[in-house]
Amino acid sequence: MISRLEFLGDAVLDFLITSYLYSAYPKLKPGQLTDLRSLSVNNKAFACVAVDRSFDKFLLCDSSNLSEAVKKYVAYIRRPSSSNVNEGPKCPKALGDLVESCVGAILLDSGFNLYKVWEIMTSFLDPIMKFSSNLQLSPKRDLQELCQSHNLELQLQASKLTKMFSVEAKVIVNGTCQTAVATGQSKKEATRIASQKLFSELKVKIV
Repeated sequence: MISRLEFLGDAVLDFLITSYLYSAYPKLKPGQLTDLRSLSVNNKAFACVAVDRSFDKFLLCDSSNLSEAVKKYVAYIRRPSSSNVNEGPKCPKALGDLVESCVGAILLDSGFNLYKVWEIMTSFLDPIMKFSSNLQLSPKRDLQELCQSHNLELQLQASKLTKMFSVEAKVIVNGTCQTAVATGQSKKEATRIASQKLFSELKVKIV
């Protein structure tokens, strides 16, 4: 039953957040809206909602490892200095799933009334937008454009680890090799993090 609620909630969150972004940012191009949606509709963004609304207190875990992982992640997110969710402990998927299942349950209880769901969901937008505002819309594209504008050759190398992906972003600046390495649950996530790190480093050196 929970997995069915997650399925339903995921679809509802995708639709409502997409509708919100389309209305809230009328000047953004379709590609930019797509990038912003990918930052807003994902497990880490939903996990921020779970932590912000203390949903984790109602999560019953039959695994001590999961329980400990949730505690570590919640403690990290609530630290005043933890502005970058891409650092620190791995985000437990269960936190995002919890938000999706709650939204799915709200939709069922409201008789599939999207307006009622949206009224409740507006309180979720603040932690989601706060999460996405800490990240670049498209760090890989920004990095590529920065390198092209300074005639720098960018190399992105990915490798598969046991349960993760690792990506190294590398470029030569004035004879010095600048690199940034990141891991993620997917190649896309690892590429995003590595690109964002290298982009930040290069902006200090060449801009």
